[in-house]
Amino acid sequence: MKTAPIVRRVMVMAISIALCSVAQALVYNGTASPVAPGNTYVYTTFGSGDVVFKLTSGMPSQCGGFWLRATDPGLKNDLAALMTAITTQTPVTVYADPTQIWTGSSTPYCLVYMIAL
Repeated sequence: MKTAPIVRRVMVMAISIALCSVAQALVYNGTASPVAPGNTYVYTTFGSGDVVFKLTSGMPSQCGGFWLRATDPGLKNDLAALMTAITTQTPVTVYADPTQIWTGSSTPYCLVYMIAL
């Protein structure tokens, strides 16, 4: 069905607009267009399996990278989106909370709120 990608893009755009207007505390990767994911690290024991990653460019000044908390209910979906983007070299836009910093590094990794493909 060819309408599914169009519907998905419209939904992502609607969510992105809503996030921009509602959640002032969130940051995103700061570029006008999506950016390819860069280095990704999956920890088997730290945080019960936290995932941290960077983008190839366009990182917000508050975040040296982004992290996915292993205990969050949306982890599987976010991780699937991230792995899809890496595998297919699809650029992403990442929305994150700069007040939620990962404790596993001296680099400030911000907690991911949403990954938009």
